[in-house]
Amino acid sequence: MAFRRCREACTDQERNSGKALALVAGYLAALIVQVDLAQWPALTVKPDLVWSLSAVVWTICSLAFLAAGLGVRWVEARVAGLVALIVAGTFAAWVYEPGMLPRDRLLFANPRFGSSLLVVVTMFTYAIALRRWRDACVSAEHGLVDALGVVAGFLTLGMLHVDVSQWLGLRGEEVLARSLVTALWAMGAASFFAAGLRLRRFAFRYVALGALLVAAILGVRVYACRMPPGEWLYLNKRFAADLLVIAVAFAHGFLVRRKREICSDDEQKLSLFLYGAGISALWLLLSIETFFHFFWTVPEPQKARWTAQMALSIVWSVYAVALLILGFWQQARPLRYTALALFGLTVAKVALVDLTRVEQIYRIISYFVLGLLMIGASYLYHRLEKRLTAGEKP
Repeated sequence: MAFRRCREACTDQERNSGKALALVAGYLAALIVQVDLAQWPALTVKPDLVWSLSAVVWTICSLAFLAAGLGVRWVEARVAGLVALIVAGTFAAWVYEPGMLPRDRLLFANPRFGSSLLVVVTMFTYAIALRRWRDACVSAEHGLVDALGVVAGFLTLGMLHVDVSQWLGLRGEEVLARSLVTALWAMGAASFFAAGLRLRRFAFRYVALGALLVAAILGVRVYACRMPPGEWLYLNKRFAADLLVIAVAFAHGFLVRRKREICSDDEQKLSLFLYGAGISALWLLLSIETFFHFFWTVPEPQKARWTAQMALSIVWSVYAVALLILGFWQQARPLRYTALALFGLTVAKVALVDLTRVEQIYRIISYFVLGLLMIGASYLYHRLEKRLTAGEKP
């Protein structure tokens, strides 16, 4: 402070020394408080609380550096604040090590979640402050705004994921835990995309695809668990979670094409891929859910396989009809071709699989339903195809 107060009487070297002393003093203050907390007898038996409080201490140090850096337009202080924030994030991540959460802790209402949330809020605060006072910041700091927002968003999803997984895992709710984290990442992808549209930031929109990919991987993982007995077909938590992921993919593609003035041409092309991926994923989800529901719920193994195969043929037929209707409604020839291909696949499956493994009564039912659907689809196709001589979508 003396060097700054009497800066006109000091040399440049002394003024720089004053800045360095201020930064060192801030770090030493945070370190002293952290060590004192770690050595406090009441906390030595609670390692999770020690790490959480350490994260809080360094987060407060980061905020102090940020305030000083903006108040006196001092870029070194703002950089020092980012370093302190990285230290705080390291302590917050350390406490999420498996086994660090005691069984008696409440979900979200625990020290480690609170300290991690403070770190994330501080990251968002940094991003907002650098955007709000961009005139006081150097050009290198302008590029940090999006990066801080992205990192803060992923850290939020990560700590929610771990907290939910570990808390429910300790209680034997593995299927519920996997379903919730899948839905969590899907909602995170939707939030990133909404922010990207709202703020007109392409980085957030592309990052949303990364979060959606994580959600899709977790959605596949949730089906590695066998469902508890008593769950209904399609009306269960894991199906709902995966359906949410697919819905977000469709919404992403729809909004990209709707907001053409905001989204780039590459995003427009990517939306077509999302539509195709969503259609394929929905077909795969319905197939897996249907097959394994009957495979595990029917008591007799041989009958279970017969029933599952029959149900799968019906689902494929209905899905093909739905695609055909959608293709006519949207005047999209690729959808109609996909529906016809799925019809062909269903017929081949019935002929090569169902006829050899399904009992006679189920075989008759399967053929009857499939025949009705194909007759209806053929009628619709030939009747409506003639009307679509123009205005076809590619």
